Amino acid sequence: MVIIMPKPIKLSGLEYSLTVGCRYDCKTCPQDKFVGKYFCTDKKRKSVLSFEDFLVSLNDINPGGFISFAGMSEPFLNPNCGKMIRVAYDKGYKVVIYSTFELMDEKSWELINNIEFASVVIHVADSENNAKFILSDDYPEILRKVLDRFPNALISYHGNCHPVIKEVVGHRSNGNETFIDRAGNLSEAKLHSIENLV
Repeated sequence: MVIIMPKPIKLSGLEYSLTVGCRYDCKTCPQDKFVGKYFCTDKKRKSVLSFEDFLVSLNDINPGGFISFAGMSEPFLNPNCGKMIRVAYDKGYKVVIYSTFELMDEKSWELINNIEFASVVIHVADSENNAKFILSDDYPEILRKVLDRFPNALISYHGNCHPVIKEVVGHRSNGNETFIDRAGNLSEAKLHSIENLV
């Protein structure tokens, strides 16, 4: 008797959360629920995707498929983020990144600055601290460097753009002053105003 095994189904794309837990703890993001669920059965479960596991996971994605570095955390919280992006791009995947770029080091920048991303979204600080940025003195320069290289990047923020950041992004500022609630953290009044927009 011959048993014919079906070919494994490959994904057309995958969105990666490179860490579990995010220092930005955005008001609209369900970090507490996500982290709580992830660690509920094993408190010692690893919270950072290893480079080796990332390479193995690429085997499940069709060549030429989309790989998104975003998920439920800032990609550059993972020290191997730049290397992962480079490998995915070099293997022919269409790469999307959603990042603050605030935590990107020079080594990562050297790895990614000549990539033709399918999409770049830069999440920047807001005045209301809905995303908990710790604006370093060098962040405006990092942001300028990223915007100079990726002039068509979308700018994302929740609330009003932080004044220091507004000076850098200028007319490119196309953030969102209405919230999309993924966390159940918004007040009824805010949710009601969003419902009225729909």
